[in-house]
Amino acid sequence: MNFSRRTFCYFGLLAPLWMLVSVTLSGIIYPRYNHVHQAMSELHAIGSPIEFIAPFLNHYPLAILFAGFGYYVADHFDSAAAKLSGFMIFLHGLATLTAGYFPCDLGCTPEDPSTSQILHGLSGLIILLTLLVAPAIWVFISKNILGKTWFGWLSLLAVIGQIIMVYPVTHSMNSGEYFGLYQRLSYSIPLIWLMVFSLILINSKKAP
Repeated sequence: MNFSRRTFCYFGLLAPLWMLVSVTLSGIIYPRYNHVHQAMSELHAIGSPIEFIAPFLNHYPLAILFAGFGYYVADHFDSAAAKLSGFMIFLHGLATLTAGYFPCDLGCTPEDPSTSQILHGLSGLIILLTLLVAPAIWVFISKNILGKTWFGWLSLLAVIGQIIMVYPVTHSMNSGEYFGLYQRLSYSIPLIWLMVFSLILINSKKAP
């Protein structure tokens, strides 16, 4: 067994847990931060009181965890579709890195966005799409690759759940109320899927 390579398998389990702890901690040290109404990106927005600390608590460690797990998935399977899902998770990690490196403007919804805001927004779009595509792939290949029909159904629920959440997230973004809550609920769906996927691979007899 190559232990160092096997370790990457656990990154998918650790990433959501790290996010939960790091975002909670960041909210504690950010004076008067509101998890219900404020976006997670506001934690390290330009001018934020923890602008230079938050990426090292959130984005950079998470980028390593997502990318590491994506690498493991892409390397572990022979199927091109499964490898593509791994690449999507790896790309999710890279987008998480760039979203941390390029913070949004204060408030994250400026009328005249800076270059950093634009790049942050593009990174956010990639973050959204990559963990939508990855579970969508497993809807079709789970039974053949993993021998688990239930995981295919779970992947389908993850995709449908994210699509359903588009409306409340968009509506709350326009209204300025409850955006933080809906953003967290929306992102929790693919993260739960990722944890389950990681547990499957951890328990797989074929995992090297």
